[in-house]
Amino acid sequence: MLAKVCVVAVVLVALSGCATQMQMEKNQKTNEEIAILKSKMHRNEMAILAVNRKADALKSLVEGPGGINQQP
Repeated sequence: MLAKVCVVAVVLVALSGCATQMQMEKNQKTNEEIAILKSKMHRNEMAILAVNRKADALKSLVEGPGGINQQP
């Protein structure tokens, strides 16, 4: 009887260790995915800012002093 209890205890400890290891691997994968998404978001934000600067420059060419839309 004591042997069965010891075996069950060893199995439970081993399984809990596996679950912890699996959870750690899952957390690490999730953290890597989050880092990749943050990197992509930053790159997209930089691209949007560059497009906005170009749009502002074109707008100033059209509407600014001596621009194309100036009334004579």
